[in-house]
Amino acid sequence: MLGADYVLGVDPFAQSNRQGSSGLYNVNDTNLAKHVGDRINYNYILRRQDVKVNPGFKFSTGNFDVFVSGLFGYSTSNREGLYQHYLYPNNSLGQSKDFNYWNYGLKSQIVYRLNGRNFFVYNGAYFTQAPFLEDIFINPRNNAYSAPGIKNAKVNANDLSYVMSTPRIKLRVTGYLVDTEDDTNVQRFFADGLTLATSNNDETTASGDQTASAFVVQTMSNVNKRNMGAELGVDYKIFPTLSFQGVANWGDYTYRNNPTVYFASDVVAAPYVDYGKTNIKGMKVGGTPQKAFSAGLRYSDPHYWWVGASWNYLDDNNLDPNAITRSDQWYTSNASGTPITTLDQEKIDYYMSQKKLPSSSFINANVGKSWIFGKYYLLISASVNNILDNTKYITGGFEQIRNTKGNVDFENDFNSRTPNFAPKYWYTQGRSYFVNLQVRF
Repeated sequence: MLGADYVLGVDPFAQSNRQGSSGLYNVNDTNLAKHVGDRINYNYILRRQDVKVNPGFKFSTGNFDVFVSGLFGYSTSNREGLYQHYLYPNNSLGQSKDFNYWNYGLKSQIVYRLNGRNFFVYNGAYFTQAPFLEDIFINPRNNAYSAPGIKNAKVNANDLSYVMSTPRIKLRVTGYLVDTEDDTNVQRFFADGLTLATSNNDETTASGDQTASAFVVQTMSNVNKRNMGAELGVDYKIFPTLSFQGVANWGDYTYRNNPTVYFASDVVAAPYVDYGKTNIKGMKVGGTPQKAFSAGLRYSDPHYWWVGASWNYLDDNNLDPNAITRSDQWYTSNASGTPITTLDQEKIDYYMSQKKLPSSSFINANVGKSWIFGKYYLLISASVNNILDNTKYITGGFEQIRNTKGNVDFENDFNSRTPNFAPKYWYTQGRSYFVNLQVRF
């Protein structure tokens, strides 16, 4: 409490959220002075129950080994609010309705043995997946409104591998394809310059338009994605004690449709505002490198110690596209001065193109030794990652949404050498060291 005797259980942003309101986090609480140990701001319970049945069987015939498994599941979720929030008096206190979902699916593995050292392996699955609990409720701290358009996601995953295992070489080549449909994506962030309908006292209709700065919740519903690519793994013994190890992944992870975007905030009409479609079809799914390669050597001594080093290369990492600035309302709302009134389509396509992050490489090394003392097994190992101390690699980030007005200032700010709202990046840590000690008995 930074030296204070107490704090008030009142929202300091109440007047900007709704003028003339009480600002009470709990309108039923008459004790506004909160001391150490008292609850403040929010108080709620999220509940989820899952029941799953996975019957399966396996059999072999000829050169085939087959495994098949089914999935039958049921989940129910709800929220119980223990505070009656001043902004949502009708939908904050008490238990919400139950969100019930049935899940089903089928997965299988088929192994075909060419001979004792060469195999083909197919893995396939189709299943539905209930929304995650954190994606069901838009703003569970304050109310029980649910994300619009939320439903079971459908996943269709397939991969086919060729596997070779000989005393000299171990090899695996895999092709994979994973389609996800009707997914829900929820993000929470701060936005500046939102021109939205503000809420009135009945928490369901708008009382007017207001340009506001607030914490908002963005929900993309009916998101379709595809992850496809190929992987290669090889371990080749150059000498009995020296091996070459290599790994490669060539992926293409994209959005396959234009999902619908919704927004919710304490300053807008509840439960949400429909921003229309966001134009991200064909863009890359951000958050991970889609191309990765690794090559290294490992020396394994007969006296139970080893040393190894590897070179690693990462490429085709992209920022996830900003759904707001690519939404229908951002392009077409004349009231907010969108870019389409000041820019031609060619420039809009350029400014809305996805941000690709630079590639980078790293060198890692590891060493270890093991001993046996009677019934005790002792292992000690150490590794050094990013030996060259590369701190310029961008591991991820996000396109800022702090200023969501699309007027001419957007173009000027975009082209500035020091834009006010440039993307935020996360950089890799420098050189790191790890030591591991393991004892088994």
